[in-house]
Amino acid sequence: MGKRRILIFLLIILFHLFLLKSINFFPYPELFVYSYLTSKGFLPYAQIFDQHFPGLVFSPINLYSLGMMTPQRIALFHFAFICISHLFLFKISQKMFKGWLIFLPNLLYLIWQPYFEGYVFWIDSFITPFLLASFYYLFSDKKINLFVSGILLGFAFTCKQVVLPLIFLLILYLFLIRRKGIFIFLLGLSLPLLIMLLYILKIGVWKEFYYWTITYNLTTFAYLGRKLPTLSLLLRAGLVFFIGSIAWFTVIYKNAKKGATLLGIFGFASLFFTFARFDYIHLQPSLPFFLLMIVLLFSRLSMRLKILFGAFYLLTSLLLISRFYIIMRGSKVYFFGNLEKEVAMEVRKLTKPAEKVFALGTLPHLYYLSERLPPGGIFAFQFPWVMVVAEERILLGLISDPPALVVRDTKAQVDDNLNIISFIPEIHKYVEENYLLYKRIGESTEILIKREKL
Repeated sequence: MGKRRILIFLLIILFHLFLLKSINFFPYPELFVYSYLTSKGFLPYAQIFDQHFPGLVFSPINLYSLGMMTPQRIALFHFAFICISHLFLFKISQKMFKGWLIFLPNLLYLIWQPYFEGYVFWIDSFITPFLLASFYYLFSDKKINLFVSGILLGFAFTCKQVVLPLIFLLILYLFLIRRKGIFIFLLGLSLPLLIMLLYILKIGVWKEFYYWTITYNLTTFAYLGRKLPTLSLLLRAGLVFFIGSIAWFTVIYKNAKKGATLLGIFGFASLFFTFARFDYIHLQPSLPFFLLMIVLLFSRLSMRLKILFGAFYLLTSLLLISRFYIIMRGSKVYFFGNLEKEVAMEVRKLTKPAEKVFALGTLPHLYYLSERLPPGGIFAFQFPWVMVVAEERILLGLISDPPALVVRDTKAQVDDNLNIISFIPEIHKYVEENYLLYKRIGESTEILIKREKL
C-alpha cells in the first residue's frame, strides 16, 4: 500500500473518530454491570439473568477485568473497534475494487456509521470487526485463512447467538462451492464454541444457560420483548439497506464472482440482528456489507452514471444525516451524568462496602457505580419481559437479604412509555412496606432506607 493511500486511509479514520468525539456517547449500562458482577463472583445465567451468550461481558476475561472501568476507557475501546472495522473494510475494498474506488466504502462508512447509532457501544459494536475480518479471510483458498475465518466467526457467535443464520449459510455455501475448505473452516469455528461450552460446564450453569439463551429467547422474549420497526425508521434506513439490496441483486443477476455471493450472505444474514428488536444499533454488523454492495454496483456503472448517481446519493445522504449531527452534537455520556454521580456518592456515604443496595426501576448500573452488590446475590435488568420471569426470585432475594437502602424511580419507563414499576408490583409493595423516603435527588430519583433506621 503506497504512502498516499495510507495517508488518505488514516485521514478517513481520523475524521470518523473526530465526528464520534463531537457527538454524545451512549455506552449500554449492561456492559458495565454485567462485567462488574461477573468479576465479583456472580454466576452468569444462575445469578445474572440475561439471554445473551457470554462474549466479553460474562466471560472471565471481560470488560471489567480488562480495565475498561470508565466511560472514557470504554470510548477508547469503541474507537479501537471502529479502526479495526475500517482496516478490514479497506482490505476487502482492495480485493474488490480498483483505483480511487477502494476508498469509497470507507468514506461511506464514515458517513453512515455514526448515523446508525454508531455513537452507541453495545455487543453489536464489537461483532462488526469480527464479521468483516471473517469475510476478508474467506476470500482466500488457503487453509490457514479458512481456519482463521472460522475462529473469528466463532468468537462473534460467542457474543451473540443471532450469528447462527450466517454460520448456517456459510457452511451451506462452502459445502456447495468450496468443499475442500469446509472442514478446516468448521474446525476454526468450533474452537471458540468449545471454549464457551467448557466454561459454562465448569461454572455449573448449563441448565440456566440453556434456559436463558434458548428457551427464554424463543418463548417469553419472543412474545414480550419484540420491537418492530416504525415506517420512519425503515424509510431512513432505505438509503443504505434498500439501495444496497437492489445493487446486490442487480450485480448477482449479471453473474458476479464469488465476492458478491459472499457479500450477500454476510449482509443479509446479519440483518437477523434486528429480528427481535429493531434498533439502528442492531444494523451495525450488516452496515459495511451493504455499503460494499452499493459500491460494487457503482463500480460497474459508466462514468456518466457514476457522476449522476454519486451526486444524487451524496446530496440525499448529507441532507438526511445533517439533522442527526445537529441533534447529537455535544459531549454528553448517557448514564454517567451528574445525577448518576450524585446518587452513587450518596449510596457510598450511607452504606458500608459489605452492605447490599437495591436499584428499583432506575440506574441498573448503580452497583458498578457505587461498588456495591445487589441483595440475595441475584441481578436482572428490570425490563417487563425479564421481570415476568425474574420478579419472584428478585423478591425472595430482597426478603432473605434485605438491602441497607433502595434507590427508586417510580417514573422510569422503557419502550413505548411502559412504566417499569407497574410490571413489578410485588417488589414495589415490599419496598413500600419496609422502606421510607430519606432523600430525593433530581426530579424523581429517591433514596429509601429501612424504616427502623428512621
